[in-house]
Amino acid sequence: MATDITSPGVAGIPDYLLNRTPVMFSLKAIEEWYENSIIEFMANTDYEGEIKAKGDRVTIRNAAGTTNIYDYEKNSTITYPQITTPDVTLIVDKAKGWSFGVDKIDKLQFDKDYMSEDQRNHVERLREQIQAEFLEDIYATADATNQGAAAGRVSQNVNLGTSGTPRALTKADVTDFLVDCNQVLNENNVPTRDRYIVLPPPVISLLKKSDLKAANITGDDVGVIRNGMVGQVDGFNIIPSNQVPFNSGTSSWNCSFGHKYAVTWASQITESEILPRLENTHGAGYRGLRVYGYKTIKEDGLGLGVVSV
Repeated sequence: MATDITSPGVAGIPDYLLNRTPVMFSLKAIEEWYENSIIEFMANTDYEGEIKAKGDRVTIRNAAGTTNIYDYEKNSTITYPQITTPDVTLIVDKAKGWSFGVDKIDKLQFDKDYMSEDQRNHVERLREQIQAEFLEDIYATADATNQGAAAGRVSQNVNLGTSGTPRALTKADVTDFLVDCNQVLNENNVPTRDRYIVLPPPVISLLKKSDLKAANITGDDVGVIRNGMVGQVDGFNIIPSNQVPFNSGTSSWNCSFGHKYAVTWASQITESEILPRLENTHGAGYRGLRVYGYKTIKEDGLGLGVVSV
């Protein structure tokens, strides 16, 4: 009498049927979703070509040094003090890598090139981790006059929120917050071109529910409700991100804003290779290494808004 031995993995189906029935794999893999890349909107890469490996240093000379301005009177003596320019050093002191292996049997049985997709997945996840680290670090370097409850180098009365008392936003006043952020940059003579602000999805939703529903406010041909994009508001490039640092104690976000030139970024892929034969198994290995660094070079071009909704 035959014994009906069922598979522990598939309830109710005998093992002998599973062994004789080929398993079919779909040629289409489940698509991965990744966080939007935003660093290129927040930082310049002017010095990226000068690095090659971790530990490299790039000395950035400040174009503007000390000045000697005076009222001139006829026959007065003119002095010529030496101009000093404080240098900034960009250090490529960070590195992250990725690696995975594929057994030779699995590789032979694959019906498509999954390794390329796996490599892309690792590269994208690595980029997300670097981006989250970047957002966590950068906001802390904002100039003191561009943050807090009394921001503004001149006015000193703009409330951009604090970690203890964030600025509460609604759809009625969310655009006022953007105007205030722009004001503090204006008071520091920050160029109007290439300004940005990074906002979490709840604040983006407030913008879409606000008066921005009118297309002419954003400068786009159609309104944000029709195309789903926010575009520019009061000169800011609006950057949505799920990685805006969140303060759980006050349910608030640390929203960086500023000018692209305020932060410089450098990154290089220094290693990306396939190891055809791994030492301890029958299979191949895949690995990559990225070195990178970033530095705030113009603190007064960077600001911080701490907001809640």
